Formats: sequence, structure tokens, C-alpha cells
Amino acid sequence: MKIPLIQSKSFKLYLNSFNQTRVADWETVQKTLQQDLSACANGDIEIVLHHLHEFNQQPIAEFAGKCIDNQDIEKAHKGIVLFFSR
Repeated sequence: MKIPLIQSKSFKLYLNSFNQTRVADWETVQKTLQQDLSACANGDIEIVLHHLHEFNQQPIAEFAGKCIDNQDIEKAHKGIVLFFSR
């Protein structure tokens, strides 16, 4: 079973493409991210945005979930592939 993965470097480049973009509100950003990433992942995803002030005084902790860093993952493509568009 092949599960689509979004590379962190590709995601970082995608987010940086918004640096000079003006948006009306958070809902527009959330909707755009959800549409683009759902298309990339070939399925529905959920995006939750948080304001920076929500993280004040938060301790550093591990995220819940399964770490895939050391798993044997078959590469579908060689090289860097960007799946994002605006």
C-alpha cells in the first residue's frame, strides 16, 4: 500500500511562496492549504491554524503519532518533486 507523503522541504518551499501574499483572513489561508495539500495527498486532510500567542509558555514536547524517520520507505520518484500550485 502506497501512502502519499509530503516532503517537509517541499512543504517549506510551498509555504515560503506565500511570503509576499496578502490574504483577507485566516479562513482563506486555511482553505487554500487544505485544498492544495488534499490534492497532493490524494485525499482529504484537516488543517488547523494557531496564532503564535497560543504557544507562549508552552513546554517543548513530542508530538503524538508515529515517527516515520527510520522506516524503509520506497521512493516513487527520484529527485525533488513539488506537487503544489497556486
